[in-house]
Amino acid sequence: MYKKQADKLRQILVHRKPLSFFKKDRDYLILKKVVENREQIAHIIELNGLKDKDRLFLIIKIYQEYLMKEKNTGPYGRLIIRKKYVRMNTLAPSLPNKENNTENDNFLPENQALNKTQIQMIQNYGLKETGLPFLYELPLNRSIKLSVQRQYIIQNLPTVLPPLLLNPQMHSTVIDACAAPGNKTSHLAAIMRNTGKIYAYERDEYRFNTLKENLDACHVKNTVCLNENFLNNKMPAEYILLDPSCTGSGIHLNYKENEKNTASFHVEQVCLLKKALRNESAKRVVYSTCSIHEKENEEVVASVIRHFYKEWRLEKIETDFGRKGSKKYEFHENVLYFDRGETIGFFCAVFVRKKHFGSTDTE
Repeated sequence: MYKKQADKLRQILVHRKPLSFFKKDRDYLILKKVVENREQIAHIIELNGLKDKDRLFLIIKIYQEYLMKEKNTGPYGRLIIRKKYVRMNTLAPSLPNKENNTENDNFLPENQALNKTQIQMIQNYGLKETGLPFLYELPLNRSIKLSVQRQYIIQNLPTVLPPLLLNPQMHSTVIDACAAPGNKTSHLAAIMRNTGKIYAYERDEYRFNTLKENLDACHVKNTVCLNENFLNNKMPAEYILLDPSCTGSGIHLNYKENEKNTASFHVEQVCLLKKALRNESAKRVVYSTCSIHEKENEEVVASVIRHFYKEWRLEKIETDFGRKGSKKYEFHENVLYFDRGETIGFFCAVFVRKKHFGSTDTE
């Protein structure tokens, strides 16, 4: 679609064909808006250091995927393109394909967990390494659809961090407390190489069915899905991932806060996190949200840590991504925030049980 629109834009900007020539064309309104905003779009390209052989394709793509979807109220200097990422699913087998050969056979030993289908995709799409295991950045001039065979999962960069920070060991026991739709659960299974056991909770029946379908499609074998509320859990586990329901303020571009709604989520989030930290077998708990509200992030952590400070501590998250939390909180250096922009808005905190309380620390 973008290529055809770029060809029409080329006729206007390069070959000087009048815009009115396309007045009856179905792409007329898009072409008109792109022409009107071409200086602004060019500035976005310059600010972000974007390069592509077909600059007109890039211009169309930026307009369609950024300017059309987000109201621009700030100066040009604040305009950022939301990047797209794919996580290679290391549980997926190679697809049967006679042409499934890589140009560089030396690539395979360095990425033994990747199959040949995935290696070929990395080469063909020009995917860029991010520094996070098996997560690649998609070039802006490429589009990608859901992989039916789940060779890869389309994810935003921050959402890959909770399973990595939880870092469950092979053959361990894990709880994913609010698991649907299953991207993080499948990532946990991949980290564990389908060993051990994951208990994936989802109380909503529709989302529970989605969870099961996604995990089956992702070749997950070590997970038991439970259509239950995690608050009723009696299962012991060494590792717990808690990514509860939230306002989604870090995702929705036109989000407007409802304070009553935010407060309601806060109450439930505190209850869930307390439940996780009360699990006597747990030695590592990761709490995350796709919210940008302190009420759902630092305030939840503050509400809980005051009751559990003797048994648990917050681990400092060492990463090149994101930023630290609000300086209003003593623990701000130990939590991780992503502002909405290049990525979705996101928050993450890691709780580690102190050595002299039951389970052995993972450090």
